[in-house]
Amino acid sequence: MPNVGRLITLGMVVAVSLALPCLALPCLAGELRPLDARPAPTLELPDLGGAMHRLADWRGQVILLNFWASWCQPCVEEMPGIQRLVGQMQGRGFVVVAVNVAEAQRRATRGAEQMGLKATPG
Repeated sequence: MPNVGRLITLGMVVAVSLALPCLALPCLAGELRPLDARPAPTLELPDLGGAMHRLADWRGQVILLNFWASWCQPCVEEMPGIQRLVGQMQGRGFVVVAVNVAEAQRRATRGAEQMGLKATPG
């Protein structure tokens, strides 16, 4: 029968060895610095109905720019939470711009409908 005390000691050494690098990670991250304010890049995209929208249309609001695809399971899973956030932030200068990545308009529209997305650029 193995020595239980040795196994516990070995287990503790392994646990501490694995935990120590994690404790050092904040030191490696570097100091946070404020960014110089500058205008967002120009971005113009059509919505699923074909109307064009520019990022500048939402100037002065907080914009969550979300890239999604119907085949992307994490995208599908996060969308209900994003929709709840939109509802909670309504009237507070917050907008979500959901951008479909590389799918045909018909497939993107069907995906948006299945996820319950509100009108959003495509």
